[in-house]
Amino acid sequence: MANFDKNKTKIVLCSRSSSADHKDFTWGSENYSYRIVLDRFYDFFKRSGFDVGIVEDSRIYHHKVSLSKFGSKNLIHIAFQSPDEARVMPNAYNICSFAWEFDSMPNKKFLKNLERFDELWPTSFQAYNFLKKFLKDKTKLVKKVQIPLSDFYLKNDKPFSFNRTFKDVEIFNLNPAETLVPMVSDLKESGYIFSIFNPWDGRKDFKSMIEIFLDNRNKSPGILLLKLSIDNKPTGTKWNNIYDILEKHYEVSNLNKIAKNIKVKNSKNTNIKKSRSNNKGTKNIVRNKKKIFLITEKLSDKQLYSIYKHSKFVWYTSKCEGTNLPVVEAILSGSNVITPVHSGLNDYLKSSYPLKIDSELTFMSQHWIQEYNFELIDGDRPPTWFKVKSKSNFDLLNNFDDYLDKLKQSETFSNVKNYFSDREIWSAIRK
Repeated sequence: MANFDKNKTKIVLCSRSSSADHKDFTWGSENYSYRIVLDRFYDFFKRSGFDVGIVEDSRIYHHKVSLSKFGSKNLIHIAFQSPDEARVMPNAYNICSFAWEFDSMPNKKFLKNLERFDELWPTSFQAYNFLKKFLKDKTKLVKKVQIPLSDFYLKNDKPFSFNRTFKDVEIFNLNPAETLVPMVSDLKESGYIFSIFNPWDGRKDFKSMIEIFLDNRNKSPGILLLKLSIDNKPTGTKWNNIYDILEKHYEVSNLNKIAKNIKVKNSKNTNIKKSRSNNKGTKNIVRNKKKIFLITEKLSDKQLYSIYKHSKFVWYTSKCEGTNLPVVEAILSGSNVITPVHSGLNDYLKSSYPLKIDSELTFMSQHWIQEYNFELIDGDRPPTWFKVKSKSNFDLLNNFDDYLDKLKQSETFSNVKNYFSDREIWSAIRK
């Protein structure tokens, strides 16, 4: 068991998250998520008074010269990496922070690297139960240690001007036939819906989200604003091919609805502005009943906070989750979050959560079994995840204000903040 002593311990955090050219981590990949978790733990240990540092690859610290930089302190190395990439640090006490969303093990070699660590920190009870079930070494020390809050979300109690923090963010139109985008002030007035979007991640089930949003039965606000986490494919995922990805890769059935244009001449109240680069002289404004807009750049904590807070609501349709930090941060921003409550979300949201989308357990399709590299032997049960129920989703979208009254009477904000507090995390670490 690790001895976390401020005076005698050096903590080394590692996430192998740089791209091939070492300029940045890869947006949208699993390493991107692990790097965010590393940053949260870095803040946590810093404000707890520890000597903590970050390295890209812990394996270089195997001889006296490289180890001398740490002095005489005991080394605790915490890896934030996917299980097949996790590596131990020589001459250190090794811990791996582990996230897993599914109920099955993809292959027999999956846990091989994890078993080399002295201690494992699954970030949710879903991952904890997975490890306890599949680890061969039943004596391995396993502790459920949730992800800490960043300094920003722990200390921030100030409202930020949406117009000021968001004014330089570039917005793109998902509709390939349009280049017009909303003004920042009009976004706020429209009561937009917001979500964070990785077009390659089947767990997030954006097929359901977009089909429900575009369905005529949906009477909620007509703007869906998506912040992209891009891109985890060698070919790249650019904003202007997201439409093709959704249409061809996900086979979103009613995506063509957003491309049906109605021209309005000389309108004074269009709630949209011309793109910075196109259509500068035209008087015709293209308007659709349902609009989907994209943000592709990295955003600061202030910018994300403002987008969360000023949205009509934040919306997720995930099939399974480890923790889903955007849900946590949206709640702590004072936003209203419509989401299913299952897998890792069960840790901090109650089954009675007023904005919960009902869902049902289903088997993963063969397509996604292959995408996630599950190696099933004949007779193996396919992995399961949860599918949101459309009827429940439409009900929440169309009767949002009624459900919002129940949310205001709940203790969701305080429950979430307490669950992710430093006190609770230290309690889990020292068990």
